[in-house]
Amino acid sequence: MNRYNLSEQQATRRPRSPASPSRPILGCFEDVNKLFARYTHGTFTKGEIASTIGISANSGPFGQRFFSIKEYALIEGSDHVYQVSPLFLDMRGSGVGSPKFRKLAFEAVKKASVFADLLEQFPNKIPDIKTLAMRLETHKKFNPDRAKSIAAVLQDSLSSVGILDSSGNVLLIRDPEAPVGSQGGPEDAIDEGGTQTEMSKSFRLDIPLSAGRKATVTLPAGWSVVDAEKIGRVLVAAAEE
Repeated sequence: MNRYNLSEQQATRRPRSPASPSRPILGCFEDVNKLFARYTHGTFTKGEIASTIGISANSGPFGQRFFSIKEYALIEGSDHVYQVSPLFLDMRGSGVGSPKFRKLAFEAVKKASVFADLLEQFPNKIPDIKTLAMRLETHKKFNPDRAKSIAAVLQDSLSSVGILDSSGNVLLIRDPEAPVGSQGGPEDAIDEGGTQTEMSKSFRLDIPLSAGRKATVTLPAGWSVVDAEKIGRVLVAAAEE
């Protein structure tokens, strides 16, 4: 290769994007749930993580999934030994789909520095993927392809746990432990339903799964948060069998 061609290659090489989660929060929660089912409160190594989720420890996909799990603070530890985090245990104990789970999932998403910056810039309404990607390119020096991918991960993370509606609005979340009438941001405000109050409208949500699959949750009018918590417990129990 001559000097001209080498210079041309260097000029067209894409910049390395900042490290960011490449997997939505629910997928990472499912990965750590598998670890908890095998090791509970015990410790595990990187190799044991890879074995549990069925990916080679030396592969690129494992590195991405491992980084995503750590970035959401679902596990903690050193370069050699890890264990599930208190945040994961709180999420697991709250019941998938409950207001507390949504609140904790939102906290986990904001543990990722890139996502925290975007949510600080767009606290109430998340723009479309193109706009988010452009913001990542201009403010964080992402390359275009990676920017679109990470923008999609953020949107999937929020929508899959019921934090983002189809119009991009960040939904208010009821904190069951907060006093009635208390005010706050999206992560601890009161939404349209209470823990016992029935929802007047039917509910439908598409939840992204691994390998490009998705699950559609449909609930009839009159459903309550208690119903959602029950469904979440049943699904978690079924997955662990």
